[in-house]
Amino acid sequence: MSAALAGDMGRADIQNRNDLPLKSEFNALCVGPMDRWQGPECVVRFEGGRMTVDGSKGITREQVKGLAFHWGSDVSKHIDVVYATSEGKVSIAQFGFRYGNVAKQFINALVRFMSGDTQP
Repeated sequence: MSAALAGDMGRADIQNRNDLPLKSEFNALCVGPMDRWQGPECVVRFEGGRMTVDGSKGITREQVKGLAFHWGSDVSKHIDVVYATSEGKVSIAQFGFRYGNVAKQFINALVRFMSGDTQP
């Protein structure tokens, strides 16, 4: 999209409300809203143009197809990443966070990753 056609969302844009330190590594729970809260902990990294989980091959920003957030209660914040697998199929990775600030930092890192900016 050309700059002349691009717009912005003003104060509604999360980048304009980014009041937390930028991070590139997160401890998350690899669970979703339909799982029991006690899920396996995983380490998510944004580095080298990839988003990886526990040292996996990971995905590139071009593989991300969409996001969903579930802020169900005070103790469960979930982020779903819809992505294309290596075989070209669609799948969903789910990440859970106990604290809203950490979930917000993760969303900020994910949006930066999708934009091609992987520097903390």
